[in-house]
Amino acid sequence: MKPVIIAPLVALALAGGGAGAYFWVTSGGAVEEAAVAQPTHTPTPTATGAAAATSTPTPTAEPGSWATYRDPVLGFSLDYPPDLIVKDITGPSPDGLNERAIEFRSSEDTSRAFVISVSANTRDITLEQWAIEYAACRTKSIQESVLGGIPALACTREVVEGRPGPAVLADHGGKIFLMSGHLPDSEFSQLRETFSFSVGGA
Repeated sequence: MKPVIIAPLVALALAGGGAGAYFWVTSGGAVEEAAVAQPTHTPTPTATGAAAATSTPTPTAEPGSWATYRDPVLGFSLDYPPDLIVKDITGPSPDGLNERAIEFRSSEDTSRAFVISVSANTRDITLEQWAIEYAACRTKSIQESVLGGIPALACTREVVEGRPGPAVLADHGGKIFLMSGHLPDSEFSQLRETFSFSVGGA
């Protein structure tokens, strides 16, 4: 079953989560927020190795001053621009695939956001099939990549709200981890580089 694209209110969440983010609208638009790990700031090392205080968060903050998110349920982690607000948007999905969805969104520019969704690969399909069927990746844009040290696929998703968006997805222990949204390429690449799976996996 392909994800259902609905009202503009949730369209960016859909863009961010593909198969892992369309689920929460099926509860009548209500979203139950679960406890989300509090972000911690990663200190910027100085030339002497001491930690320097991070500057005031801005959309153009250097990666060294980014915050760190550690998922309290599945254990994955990544660094992200500190101006983005973290929100758990996990909810029921029509096909029961979704297990987790976390949104990172700017409070000042709401179009600047990305979502990490985690779904069970119960159909046991290939990662490329998932990218096309559930993540709405443009077939010709799919290319090999790495996420959290394991093989992954990167792609450009179909246009949602008038523009395409980057995505990367990996199959880790039978779960599809999908990260997608609307951020500058340099930021999205940095997100990919800092992403890590928990030891032993979820």
